[in-house]
Amino acid sequence: MLLFKTIKLPIHIKRKNRTGRNNYTRKKYTYRRRRKGITINKKTFLVLGAIIILYGVKNHIFFNENNNNYQEYNGASVFSVESGAYIENGLLDTNNLINNFQKVAFKKDGSPEILILHTHASESYSDGNGGTSGTVKEAGDKLAEIISENYGVGVVHDISVYDNVDGTVTTEGSYERSGDGIQKLLNKYPDIKVIIDIHRDSAGSNGKDTVNYNGNEAARLMLVNGVCALNENGQKGDAGVENPYIAQNLAYSYALKNSIDAMAPSVMKNIYIKPYRYSLNNMPCSFLLELGNEQNTLQEAENSLSVFASALFNSLEEN
Repeated sequence: MLLFKTIKLPIHIKRKNRTGRNNYTRKKYTYRRRRKGITINKKTFLVLGAIIILYGVKNHIFFNENNNNYQEYNGASVFSVESGAYIENGLLDTNNLINNFQKVAFKKDGSPEILILHTHASESYSDGNGGTSGTVKEAGDKLAEIISENYGVGVVHDISVYDNVDGTVTTEGSYERSGDGIQKLLNKYPDIKVIIDIHRDSAGSNGKDTVNYNGNEAARLMLVNGVCALNENGQKGDAGVENPYIAQNLAYSYALKNSIDAMAPSVMKNIYIKPYRYSLNNMPCSFLLELGNEQNTLQEAENSLSVFASALFNSLEEN
């Protein structure tokens, strides 16, 4: 593995020239009513009921009236939608999610094909030191190492601090700054096919959130997607940003969540959908990953990365 740092941009590039690593495969009352001479007897009622159920199973996702919660028919949660987000009709339909997915073909020749960055690089874990250590940047470096070593895919790890201006931590304008950085890197490394923006969630009143994975305490994961639209009394409103890849972003998140759920069902939370854009407008296969929260340790965050990496390649290469 070669590791070097450029001068202009603080970037780690990890690449593995030797290919041939193992390919990972997915292990995937009686009711009577009279009206205008028409009688609905028990048999007809049961047949109609069966048709409705079968239709629901086929389409997997049911929508409630307030457009804020989506669940698969089998009861496993998939999406959580913020009340201020407007969901286009059919956007989260299973068929649309599947049709908007395209397999990613990695060359695995050592050239950079995945970009890892941190729009909020100062976010740290419980054992961090004021944003200078124990941050999401260290977690990103671990993920870059896993991908390059285990899967033979070159990784650009951008460790630029986009949420610090003149020595002051601020999230205002951070996505504009990271967007500029992303475009420079995409121009410099045109083989990049996947972007992963790693953040750390906020615990709120939920406290530390871990699960047991492979005998270790592992921080839980959550993917965040933006729909770039506000819900204004049932009407679509402009959120002030554009993203031509919303449907594709969702399709890749959906596939990745399904892959992680199949491997470690308790690790991944619902995909959280908000009105905004974040860093997802730069490429169809883009992810915003919330890796644990501020009450998790860096080690707990890193303990989740092996399943994330495995599911990433399972979902992108095998679907």
